[in-house]
Amino acid sequence: SPAVVGLTVGAIGTSLPDALVSFDVARRGEGTMAVANVFGSNIFDVLFALGLPWAISTAINGKPILVQTSDLGSGIIAGAFLFTVVSAVTQRYVQTRLSGIFYILGYLLFFAYCFIHDYAVLGI
Repeated sequence: SPAVVGLTVGAIGTSLPDALVSFDVARRGEGTMAVANVFGSNIFDVLFALGLPWAISTAINGKPILVQTSDLGSGIIAGAFLFTVVSAVTQRYVQTRLSGIFYILGYLLFFAYCFIHDYAVLGI
């Protein structure tokens, strides 16, 4: 399904180079640079990598693009953002192994939700 491909192949293909750079600079003690790389990459992906194709498509077709979302999926994304901000502020911008594990678990839960939702498992 498109959602599963986007969450796996697409996400890995676009994020792996950024992750490797972030790992490298974080290992060198440049945590701020790693965070800046992540935020910059995601801002670019959302604003340019989504915006440009949508702008071209609507200019050619003259029709808006419908993006199907669910309230729960949007809530999960908002929760992930909130967790990131709260953990950064409360930990004085120091991310620990535990917070990294929470980020990975959050991604796996979001992936599981999208898989279940996309394939209509459990009637969700």
